[in-house]
Amino acid sequence: MFRKILWFSNIYLAASAPFDRRQADPKQSKSPGQERQEGEFDFAFVDADKENYINYHELLLKLVKVGGIIAYDNTLWQGSVAHSEHEEVEDTYRDTLRKLNSFLASDSRIDPSLVSIADGLTLCRRLR
Repeated sequence: MFRKILWFSNIYLAASAPFDRRQADPKQSKSPGQERQEGEFDFAFVDADKENYINYHELLLKLVKVGGIIAYDNTLWQGSVAHSEHEEVEDTYRDTLRKLNSFLASDSRIDPSLVSIADGLTLCRRLR
């Protein structure tokens, strides 16, 4: 019971934080978060431009501490990533997210878990 109360309490705290609508460009020389110290964060949630998820992953591996979690939203993309490569599916992000899922599955620095809720959520525990 205490965990749920603590969890909901943290959600409400996060909801009250100021929201920054600026677009983050991972190719900038000063990306958001670079002024932070390595291993400073316990958790990171990514729901951004899908083409840059792998770039965000590399940045977040520096910022999230060992044992911390990086969560990627929309990794099932309405189930389209599960279709055969030969099956024609009209979707801009399908191939991008398939590449991301393959990349995360083969990355020895993390332990990924794909949660099949809604549009998919991949939780990656940083190992090293």
